[in-house]
Order: sequence, then C-alpha cells, then structure tokens
Amino acid sequence: MKNFNFLRIILFLGTLTGLTACFEDECQQTRTFYRYDPVYKTHKQIIEGFNPTGSKDLKTTGKIYVYGHLLLINEPKEGIHIFDNTNPSVPVKLNFIAIPGNVDLAVREDVLYADSYIDLLAINIASPQNPILLCRIEKVFEPIFNDLSRGLLVDYIPTSETITLECNSANFNRNIFFEGDILFSSDNAAGGSKSGSAPVGIGGSQARFTLWSNFLYTVDQSKLYSFNVQGFCPELLHKNQIGWNIETIYPYQDKLFIGSANGMFIFELTNPSVPKLAGSLEHWRSCDPVVVQESLAYVTLHGGTECGGYSNQLDIIDVSNIYAPKLLKTYPLVRPLGLSVYQKYLFVCDEALKIFNVEKWQDIILIKQINHNSPYDLIINPEEKTLILVSSKGIFQYDISSPENPILLSTILSIH
Repeated sequence: MKNFNFLRIILFLGTLTGLTACFEDECQQTRTFYRYDPVYKTHKQIIEGFNPTGSKDLKTTGKIYVYGHLLLINEPKEGIHIFDNTNPSVPVKLNFIAIPGNVDLAVREDVLYADSYIDLLAINIASPQNPILLCRIEKVFEPIFNDLSRGLLVDYIPTSETITLECNSANFNRNIFFEGDILFSSDNAAGGSKSGSAPVGIGGSQARFTLWSNFLYTVDQSKLYSFNVQGFCPELLHKNQIGWNIETIYPYQDKLFIGSANGMFIFELTNPSVPKLAGSLEHWRSCDPVVVQESLAYVTLHGGTECGGYSNQLDIIDVSNIYAPKLLKTYPLVRPLGLSVYQKYLFVCDEALKIFNVEKWQDIILIKQINHNSPYDLIINPEEKTLILVSSKGIFQYDISSPENPILLSTILSIH
C-alpha cells in the first residue's frame, strides 16, 4: 500500500497558478525549499528485503495493533515490532519482522496481513519468534510510478535547499515545481471493533487495513480493496473506486466507515465481497479519522497539513440512517488526529491526550488532559481496560479502569 504524503502535493500541481509577470529586465528570487529526491527499488529488492526474524530498536512509531496478548508496532516502511503484552506494565519484545515499505497491518487467526509497497503478505505469527511467510500477492496494489530502468518509485528523501530563481525561470514565484524527477516545495510534506466470529485484533483510528468476518478490507488513496482471507492466500475480490485522498477505514457492525480529506463514506456489507456505498458526508479539506458508537460517528478534522484546509475540530455525526448521515455539532480543537470511544468517554489525540464525557453530544465535557509530545493515534482494549497511545516519542500504555483518571503502566520509547 502506498501512503506517501508527497503524492497529495503532486495532485495539486494542476491547480497551481502560472508565472507572475515580470516587469523588469532582470530580477532574482532567493528562497528556501524542501527538496524531495526520489528513491527507486526493484521488485526483487523489495522481496529480498523481507526478514521474518530480525532485531531492531524502535526508531520511529507508526500504526499499532493489538491481537490477543500481542502488541504490534509498525515502524514506517521498515517493518513490524512484536511485543508480548500479557502484562501491559512490562511489555517484552519478541521479534522484528523486516518488511520493506510496510505501513499497515491486521491480524486474523494468527495470520498477519501486511503491505510491502505494492505487495500483500500473509505471515503466520502463531509463534511470534518464528513467523512463517505463507503467501505474497505480488503487485496487487498500484505503484506510484514504475520506471523500467530504475524500478518502482517508493519514496522521497526530503532535504532543505536554498536556491536562486531568475525572473524568466518557469518556476519563478511558484511554491511547488519539478526539476526532472526532483520535487521542490515551499511546504514540508513529509511529514476498530471486532466483527464476525473469527479471532481478529484491534486497530487504531488511523488504520488503512481492517478485518470483518472472513474479509480483509484495505484502502489506498483512491480505492477500497476487498479480499477473502478464508484460504491459505488472500484472494482479491473487488476494487471500489471511491475518490481521492482516502485516509482511514473503520469497521462497525456490518458497515465500513471510510475517512477522506474531503468527507466520510459509509459502505454497507450486505454482500461483503462487494461493499456498497450507502451514504457520505462532505466537509472542507482536512485529515479525517472516524470512530463509531451506536448511532453516532466521531470525526476529527485536522488541517494545516498535507491534507490541506485549516479546520481543526471534532464533528459529531448522526449515522442512524446510513444513507443520509447528518452533522449534529462541531467542537473546536487544536490539531486533532486519532481517537477512540469507550463507554461514555471519547479519547482524542490533540495537542495532548484529551478525555471527553460524551454522554450528551449536545454538550460534551473535557474532563482530563494528559500532556504528550505529538500524540498520533490510540487503541482501547475494552477487555483489558487499557489504552495504548502512540506518539512521536513512543508507545504509552494506561490502565483505564477509571476512564476519568488513567494510570500510566509502561512506556516503549523510540530512539530517533
């Protein structure tokens, strides 16, 4: 799966204004840009980079996933760390699975499903210290770009560079432009519930992989993929073209709630092989994680980033009629991202971890705030009454037996 923020910048190139007219014979403009140099890999390099029994310190935190007593932590584009979380106060590292290009994951019946750039892997983790690759579906996800001589475009490396542009340059006064295949930008663009009878895990609100019954659903920037995972190897059944800037996917009962930079989409699973669009609700451009409890959906809008827009807020949406979801109320926030709802409480990753009482959607109450450095996402394990939060500093686990007063149990710090 591809999850590269620079792509969203590229999508806007067609909307940019042209040159500013020059009224002098000679002029110059010196500016500092973010320079993005492309990284290419051959498909052979991607395959050979897989190592199921590796050792690596956690450097950068990505998606998190809970499966039974296991805590899985993605290190973006590097692979997946596996911890024994039987005692959340003392998580024990078991293994690191090196998976080039990995960003997303989900687990069902001891099988880990993970992306590796354009491939989908199925890995048996019944013995976490000795995972077994069951299947690799090659090139199931669409590449960003495929160069016949250099391979697949898989990433961009950002650096800062100050350049001088002449008045007659085609890039004079532009905020974003290409020189060959190098991208220059004035902005830095780098930057679930259980369903069915099969034992599956719990993903966060930022997930792009999710499981329901015998099906795996994944999203990229424009499509919803449906896989049957009953067999030894996942079987691609269908692709839904949704639109652009798809962000997240969240399962609830027999529905999929999909967040995008432009709104929320609801798909019904009457025929789970081919999800059907039921309803949608548009909003101004912002990042858009969504979680659901009963007839209410909670959506955080996060602007001022690669998603565009400037909205930073919590929307509460009536989804009792999935064919006509209705916005009920909006609450201002600072820069919200991941969220989770538990009992009558809503936990939101804002500039801190915020806990709201949402018993009355008309008047939600902030009851607690716990300071964290750039909290990104969280998972609540209702059976264990624990909360797992991921931030730029690492992983933090809390006891939420008393949701209004979480107790810190442990931390897994990243070393970047």
